[in-house]
Amino acid sequence: MTSSRLGSRSVLWLLLSVLSAGSMAYYVAEIWSARQPPHFNDFYASWWGAHELLVHRRNPYSPAVAHEIQTAIYGAPVASDSALDPTGIAGGFAYPPYAALLLWPLIYLSFPVAQAVFLSVSILAMLLSFAGWVRLLRFHWSPMI
Repeated sequence: MTSSRLGSRSVLWLLLSVLSAGSMAYYVAEIWSARQPPHFNDFYASWWGAHELLVHRRNPYSPAVAHEIQTAIYGAPVASDSALDPTGIAGGFAYPPYAALLLWPLIYLSFPVAQAVFLSVSILAMLLSFAGWVRLLRFHWSPMI
């Protein structure tokens, strides 16, 4: 293939990547979290459930813990519709029990500190994963023309 064809193909892939990233950002901001409060964070429910299970030995799936999570996120417990949520735990800890074990190092920290640590570790893991895939696939960088 000629270098101009490779360059135009690279530009096309770059544009498709930007379009995909923009579409995902729109989906998250306007569709997935449309009815969530501005300070909503999905990490809170898993962190609080793990905290209650491992520190206070409470059932993270109980309606009481679910109401605590709802109060922290929404400002008040969410009224449950008995037809849609007979258990009354919607919006609570909705993860398998081993998720609590994965969050064990963070349960003794305050939520803002735990959130910052989790974000930092996630970014580091993503960068290490990217570097590992580049090395595994023996990808060689070439300038886009």
